[in-house]
Amino acid sequence: MGKAKVLHEGTEGWANTITENAGEHLIALHDILCADLFINRLVDGWDTLDPVIQAALFRSAITVYARPFIKNKRSRSTKQFRFRASVLKNVSEFDRELHDHICTLRQTLIAHHDTSVVNAQIGHMQIQPEEGSAALALQTYGMAKALHAIAKREIAERYLKHIAACKAYFHKGTYDALGQLHMMRVKYPNLAVAKMKSLSFELEKLGDRKFRLPNKPSDPRRGYRRVALLHAGRPEFANNCYQ
Repeated sequence: MGKAKVLHEGTEGWANTITENAGEHLIALHDILCADLFINRLVDGWDTLDPVIQAALFRSAITVYARPFIKNKRSRSTKQFRFRASVLKNVSEFDRELHDHICTLRQTLIAHHDTSVVNAQIGHMQIQPEEGSAALALQTYGMAKALHAIAKREIAERYLKHIAACKAYFHKGTYDALGQLHMMRVKYPNLAVAKMKSLSFELEKLGDRKFRLPNKPSDPRRGYRRVALLHAGRPEFANNCYQ
């Protein structure tokens, strides 16, 4: 196993790593927020939702929850990336057993169909006219089984508590990663700018060397509001994430 590359502060590689770390946290947070939304809707509508909607919410929650924890392709030098579950081991109410179960479901029965777990059943209905004679096939049948939903509400509530713990972890991790990125940009304004997509502001001059920030950047984009709310640490971030 090769040695880990040492990154020195003030280098392009160091700055790019900080930028990539912030991006990975943002992507992971978005996925976990989606999973939280889906499982909340499933629990809230447990007695009223159509079974098809229940199945869609469950399968969607499994899919997006697992994304940060499985290997994902990247276009940068590190071709694959994932968060390891071990980084959440000390998070209150993080359910490692359920986490492993969800990831297994995603790999075997949701995103794929592993026939070593659930296989199709195929056979014949036969009769034997006389003792010792060959059986005659009257009908051929097939049956496919698949996982569609959670059977019990208490299991869904366990999912809810676990995903909420993950949401809190990634929310803080993303806030910290963006804070680190911001401080890097303040200290090194011209470092690793090629990979950044910054927005311009027009400051309102108040006099006496005082300025006021506008409510929106001069070139507003959909993603800006989400990042600004997160960096400000406001609780309404989660609500605005899906707007």
